[in-house]
Amino acid sequence: MARVEKIEIVLWEDADEGTMAIDCPYHEEWLKEFKAVVPYEDRNPKDGMGWDKVDKVWRVPIEYAEQVEATLKKHFPEIPMRWDYI
Repeated sequence: MARVEKIEIVLWEDADEGTMAIDCPYHEEWLKEFKAVVPYEDRNPKDGMGWDKVDKVWRVPIEYAEQVEATLKKHFPEIPMRWDYI
């Protein structure tokens, strides 16, 4: 069966937790830039941040929303992006 690429990027904000989740396709250059924008301390799995293997999303503090969104637009200019709220 052929793999179907995601057709949109979804960002979720959890205002109660002060976090966001990022659901986007894999892109090596985006991942490098994302990791440069969000320091390891703020995507550390022991704090519930970082890559969520179950939901297949990145979880980071919401304070990085603007920078993360800019990197996504840069690397995925043709893919629609939307925000959802938990």
